[in-house]
Amino acid sequence: MHLGFTRYFLADERVYGKTPHAEFVAGNTFPSRLNGCAPLGLAARAARLIEELGKPDVAAGIRTEIDAVRERLDAGLADPPSLPAARAAGAELAFRAAGALVAANGSASVLAGRHPQRLVREATFLLVAASRPEIKTGLLKLFSRD
Repeated sequence: MHLGFTRYFLADERVYGKTPHAEFVAGNTFPSRLNGCAPLGLAARAARLIEELGKPDVAAGIRTEIDAVRERLDAGLADPPSLPAARAAGAELAFRAAGALVAANGSASVLAGRHPQRLVREATFLLVAASRPEIKTGLLKLFSRD
């Protein structure tokens, strides 16, 4: 995180510490892996609701993708540079799964208090929550289908 102020003086003795970005990221492999779990939980919830709507094949496809992303996240523990791409894949999957739930449920999905609209909002939050530049780049690549 970078915090900047304009025309604000902060004496050196008031600074607790500074950590370079690369060093901060290098020490956060396991927490980064854990942050990748939230989108998978959302996608799993969407899959359950899609199945309840009578679309088991769609739900099964989402579950297959969840398993693949989970494997990538687990592999990232041994290969930390691969974690941002795995996290981007998880966030993108959650967003698509929420969209699939909206499509399966129909126009009632947008009504307040309905699971589909809430999951879309939560998936949107997961696109930016704890996001790093590498994850944002990965998401943009996935959304642009490059």
